[in-house]
Amino acid sequence: MKLRFKTALILTALCLGVFAVAASTSAATPIAKITQFKGEVLIVSGEQLSRVTAVGQPVNDGDSVQTKDGEAQITFNDGALMTIRPYTSTVVQETQEEKGWFLFKAKDLVRRVTCQVGNLWFKSGASARKNYLQSPTAVCGLRGSISEFGYNNVMTFVREIEGGADISGPVQRVTEDFFRNLQANARNIAGQNVVFNKLTEAFNQVEEARKTGTAMDQAEAKVAVLQAVQASLQTMLTNPNLPDAARETLNNTLNQVNQDLTAAQNQLDTLSGQPTTTVAPTTTSVAPTTSTTVVETTTTTEAPTTTTVTIPTTTTSTTSVTTTTTSTPSPT
Repeated sequence: MKLRFKTALILTALCLGVFAVAASTSAATPIAKITQFKGEVLIVSGEQLSRVTAVGQPVNDGDSVQTKDGEAQITFNDGALMTIRPYTSTVVQETQEEKGWFLFKAKDLVRRVTCQVGNLWFKSGASARKNYLQSPTAVCGLRGSISEFGYNNVMTFVREIEGGADISGPVQRVTEDFFRNLQANARNIAGQNVVFNKLTEAFNQVEEARKTGTAMDQAEAKVAVLQAVQASLQTMLTNPNLPDAARETLNNTLNQVNQDLTAAQNQLDTLSGQPTTTVAPTTTSVAPTTSTTVVETTTTTEAPTTTTVTIPTTTTSTTSVTTTTTSTPSPT
């Protein structure tokens, strides 16, 4: 009897161990990988900021990918493709989002790609996952397979190549030529973006820490990376068109980053001989604004040569438009 009891305990422990390993492995499973790149491409994963050096580098949920004088193609696990153009900063997320209320709640598989500056090309995959292209001011829920999307610090732009989009927020529907001309001014636009600059500065500090190997430089680099991630999350949370589920996910991540940043700053202060300050964990929440509007215009004009864009004042309710185009550009 005792032998049977011990055997049962051992089997139970083994099963729990297998489940724990499986859960850990699942949590660490990449959602995509870099399949092509050229020039300088940076990736932020957790507290690690590095330069992409090889095809096949994994991309995890919540990672930031930023290009400078280069491009990167990302292939998601369901076959979705994204080409990140030069001088573009993006964040990729895949999660389950709850919608509805009480007994009518349901969960959707969702992919959110946030373009914080620059522009990108996106093609949907084979899964039933819902795709959203976002900026700090707008959200486009895709109903087709191919779209081009961008943000120039003032206005959000979209070109629906195949299919349509459900748009929330101020968005201009533009032409292929518009994006081509917008890309010509991408470096200047990125140079005026806080998130882009913070990631660039953080990478410079990371490179310096790798050269010197000193504890002080490493601590400074860690603080710089976390400050860049913090700025990225805060910028994303300013979007008044995010649903509650997406906002909650971002707020939870921001709270953890704030705690990690406090710990990293205390470590840096200790190394530099400064008194440390212990800050109790706080709940950071950025609430949406009380009103949401949609601005839609269609233009065939070329992109402006400066970063100033006049935003149309005409507002309408959220609109769904479906368009089809026979020409499908290559992602590369």
